[in-house]
Amino acid sequence: MEEENLQNQIYIAIDKKTLLIVFDTLSFMSKNYRVTGVIDHAAWIISEQNLHDTIEILKSYLHSKETVVLISMTLQQWNSYVRLVDYAGFSAPQQKNRAILEDLYDSYSDLENKDVFSKKVYSEMSNYEKVQRAIQSHKDTLDKLADL
Repeated sequence: MEEENLQNQIYIAIDKKTLLIVFDTLSFMSKNYRVTGVIDHAAWIISEQNLHDTIEILKSYLHSKETVVLISMTLQQWNSYVRLVDYAGFSAPQQKNRAILEDLYDSYSDLENKDVFSKKVYSEMSNYEKVQRAIQSHKDTLDKLADL
């Protein structure tokens, strides 16, 4: 992916409950970064800085009064966020949160497989279309979670 594309702003929709699960799990991972069994550093390359930066991005949305929050980040931040959500599915202290995080990661992977954020597709969309796509993605995730 070209360097300038990594700085493109993207928007993802996430419900507050799921946002809190992601935030709490990433915070748990950060606080226990060096604790054996929380992060398998031999299997995963997770930097403390990426963890901290992602937590800071999410923190600014925690007090939103909206049920579904629209989070803005660069494509580079998105890449880091998605990899952290992937690992959070293994690290969450509560089993029920692991399932939610794994489904969330699956939905994000589906977006990436569809190349939603490529320069050709995403950058040509209006802001309204970007929000609509993010909301649809979120609805698909909620449908998956409802089946659990």
